[in-house]
Amino acid sequence: MTHPEPAPDAADGSGARETTGASSPPIEPSPPSAGGRTQEFATAGRNAIKLAASLTISWTVAFFVRFPLPRDLGPARYGIFNFADNFAATFFSLIDLGVSTYIFREIPVRPRHASEFWGGLLVVRIAASLLLFAVMAITLAVSHHSLEVQETVLVFGLAQFVTTYTTSVGALLHAVTRVDRVAIANVAAKCAWGLGLLAALKFWSWSLPLVALPLFISESLKLLVIYPEAHKSLDLKLRVDRAVTKTVLLASLPFFISTGAINIGGRLNVAVLEFVIHDEREVGWFGAAQNLASLTMLLSPLFSWVLMPLLARAKARSEEEVYKILRRTIEGLLITVIPMTLIASLGAAFWVHLAFKAAFDPAALSLRLLAFGFILIYLAIALSTLLIMTGHSWSVSMISLGSVPMRPILVTLLAPPCARHFGPGGGALGAALAEIITSMGIVAAHFIPIGGRALDRRLLVAGGKSLAVAAAVTVLDHTVLARLGAPLRLLLDCVLYVVLALASRTVQISEIRSLVQGLRASRAAKA
Repeated sequence: MTHPEPAPDAADGSGARETTGASSPPIEPSPPSAGGRTQEFATAGRNAIKLAASLTISWTVAFFVRFPLPRDLGPARYGIFNFADNFAATFFSLIDLGVSTYIFREIPVRPRHASEFWGGLLVVRIAASLLLFAVMAITLAVSHHSLEVQETVLVFGLAQFVTTYTTSVGALLHAVTRVDRVAIANVAAKCAWGLGLLAALKFWSWSLPLVALPLFISESLKLLVIYPEAHKSLDLKLRVDRAVTKTVLLASLPFFISTGAINIGGRLNVAVLEFVIHDEREVGWFGAAQNLASLTMLLSPLFSWVLMPLLARAKARSEEEVYKILRRTIEGLLITVIPMTLIASLGAAFWVHLAFKAAFDPAALSLRLLAFGFILIYLAIALSTLLIMTGHSWSVSMISLGSVPMRPILVTLLAPPCARHFGPGGGALGAALAEIITSMGIVAAHFIPIGGRALDRRLLVAGGKSLAVAAAVTVLDHTVLARLGAPLRLLLDCVLYVVLALASRTVQISEIRSLVQGLRASRAAKA
């Protein structure tokens, strides 16, 4: 479950500008003309389409490659593998330091600023990583985990380090709207990972570290592809400036706290589930459900890749424009995501059995719940973006910090009784329920500092219609269509949703046509 990293608020950004201004004076963007603003939105739209296509292909590869992993390893060994992955990711979520978000805010209007802190950032990350490796090794040794688990965690740790660096390089390119090579690299890296993982499962499934290795290799290849483009586009230099690096890290502090809390909190439920249930199968079932449910998060990277740079430029013009863009973004997301999560939930048993076979059938319980939870996660991402862009970065940090203890507490309280009541898969269901309750609390907390400005009548009507259509399809699925086989039933569910959405004007063909025509006209004018 991933959330986009927040971007600095105005106060933090201005502090960094004052300190670094000697070598790269701030660029104060002049308000664009109506035509220039239209071109700006059109560029964002084209980039979103390119990156969405890249994500679709990448996630399609992941969709088919992830299935053999739990099938070949089995619930118990997959649970160990999933634990090692989450354990390493929990620690290494800290080395982003909030700087990727800082990039999304600062670099769109100050591209030369990147070279001022890039070398210093690399030095700090390497030092932090060495410390994290030492802490992980001590923790695993003291808790008497096997040598295989320790080696697997080491490989995942190396992969997480490269992934973090690659993410920051990608953030630079997204910030200056150079996304073509990033889109290609996303697909190439995912294909390399998929092929490597299949080969590892076929020849080296007895060694979990070797099964983890393709992630490190694929992310390293991705870095080799996109770094030269960043170097060219931003004249990027590895220059170490201690003063500037310190200022950037301090300006990124609230975002470091937010992203660290989100990433750690999202991984804690897996670790806590293992400790309170003492059954690796429950961890494996929960991990399988998460893998399937996370496919509904296909669009989430577009928040940071496309939307944040667009909002950074909009914020320079007016705060109200930020609100307008976010309201329409949330509306579009609800219309798009609700049917995706609905089909994932209604077909939970079918998807789990198709993907992982009978050994993972108990994961269907948690998938039904987790699928709808991602609607809440999308809302939380959108609202946190809005808070950051309107100067409430520390509010986001406090909300994120508050959510960290909620997950382990709720997993501890809910997983054991759910396991007793529901039997196999009940522990995973309890962890899923903990995730849903936490997400509801996070969404509610975001409205405290912003009130109702994030909503308008059009958004509420569109969201209400989408939920009403989803409810109607659910009722028909459980009554009229209940006796049909899963593939035919889910196909009819999709048809019913489209028909009802068009009939209720939840989705309006005229607006889609206008958007497509606008993008085509802008592309023709640019050519």
